[in-house]
Amino acid sequence: MSVNRTSPDPPLTVGDLRSQVVEHFRAAGVEESETKADWLIAEAISCSRLEVPLQSQQPVGEEAVAQVWGWAGRVEAREPLQYVLGTISFMGHSIRTDRRALIPRPETEQLVEKVMESAGLGGLAGPVVGDVGTGSGCIAIALASAYSRLRVWALDISAEALALAGENVEAHCLGGQIRLRESHLCAAWPGGVRADVIVSNPPYVDAQALPGLQPEVRDWEPAVALAGGTKGLAVIERLVPQARAVLRPAGRLYLEIGEDQGEAVEALVRRSGFFEVAVHLDLAGHPRIVQGKKT
Repeated sequence: MSVNRTSPDPPLTVGDLRSQVVEHFRAAGVEESETKADWLIAEAISCSRLEVPLQSQQPVGEEAVAQVWGWAGRVEAREPLQYVLGTISFMGHSIRTDRRALIPRPETEQLVEKVMESAGLGGLAGPVVGDVGTGSGCIAIALASAYSRLRVWALDISAEALALAGENVEAHCLGGQIRLRESHLCAAWPGGVRADVIVSNPPYVDAQALPGLQPEVRDWEPAVALAGGTKGLAVIERLVPQARAVLRPAGRLYLEIGEDQGEAVEALVRRSGFFEVAVHLDLAGHPRIVQGKKT
């Protein structure tokens, strides 16, 4: 009597899973399919994204496979990868991300770098920074981590964003340096306190451009953090004079701006009583940061 024996299916490898997810993403029209697949797999198998291709022959457990496909469905629905994974690295700090706040971007890292290289915070006994529109709290966390004597007032109009920022501040054990306050721009700035630096990544997207944004941005990130009104300048026009009012003499202002707003924002900052005004380019060569010093 013969017995039919069937060998079990070989375990799915990292390379197999990667190929399947990439093919699925491409069929669904997902941009950067390979990179996004690598990020999902790296998170599921606890390695770096760059190591994923090197792990191609390693088997993947069923739990990890199910996790990757669950995430892949969300990416296919055009949810931002950063929200799917729930964290992003910003200036070397792990920042929790979800749709309560704007996703931190490399341009904002450049904004923080510019503050750190030119504001002279390290030479002050007890520097005070205002982070206006703090969102996830990434700017405040990066600066407070770099300067132990720094105090940051992190302001945002969104109570939901402030809740997320609070979670990030707590996770980094920076509650002693960072104070969160609900505020429309600088309206609720604490009385009697003068800032050495005001830094902001304000809403600067032109109202007419909002419908044309990528679905990951338009449909998922909070509109209040994006919509800058006419020509994207309405919020900035209100912020600049308010910032000047809370800065100490010779205090500095740093703004992230849209790539087509350099001349307009530079002129606005000069008219508002700032000198040593400069416009800095991002890595793509576009105007991205405007800074000025209070007279």
